Amino acid sequence: MASSHRAFVLRHTRVLPVPGLAGIRLHLADEVLPLWHAVQLETGDPDAALPYWAFAWGGGLAIARYLAEHPEAVAGRRVVDFVHGQSSARIGMQIGHSGRKQVGHASFYSMGFEGRKMAGGRRFDSNADNAASKTLPFGTTARVTNLENGRSAIVTVEDRGPAHGGRVLDVSPKVAKQLDITARGVAPVVVAPIAVPQPDGGVKPGAGAARATSEELRRAVEAAATIAR
Repeated sequence: MASSHRAFVLRHTRVLPVPGLAGIRLHLADEVLPLWHAVQLETGDPDAALPYWAFAWGGGLAIARYLAEHPEAVAGRRVVDFVHGQSSARIGMQIGHSGRKQVGHASFYSMGFEGRKMAGGRRFDSNADNAASKTLPFGTTARVTNLENGRSAIVTVEDRGPAHGGRVLDVSPKVAKQLDITARGVAPVVVAPIAVPQPDGGVKPGAGAARATSEELRRAVEAAATIAR
């Protein structure tokens, strides 16, 4: 079984450098969806977890940093697969509660995610305003604006991602249509949090609160209270 797992990892990944960690090279994948589908076929499990182990973010970076500081741990060995799953990935995440704007690229979920459990605990709904962020707390409501066309939509963070290192947000197909990014699949965006859950149970207005209507603020605070944990 171990040998078949090793062969699977080698077949679906390449040895690539880890961003920001000179000298560290790991077996990484280029795109999450093809690998995820391959995992489903290999295991026969349609609910198999997303293959976060194949991307250098979250737990992958945490382990890579450890190896950089403790090379004796793997001296003379070749690391192929050392971390798996969302719980491990959370080790290295820096969750931000400041409410500052984020600028980067957004992509969107495929319809294949419909009904799957998100990291926040609820089921993904392609017709809802679900979004995945690596750093915003669960329950954060934010206004996302497509910098190419000015179109915007409001999302609620309930999942972790994107797995692609250069992106800041994954949005639902519904939101992707509102932003007009379905054709290209990715677009530069600014993410302005409206309401951000705090570690003490409170809610902090974010950079996007000033533009929000009273109804949007009410819904944002409600989402923070019901989804955040």
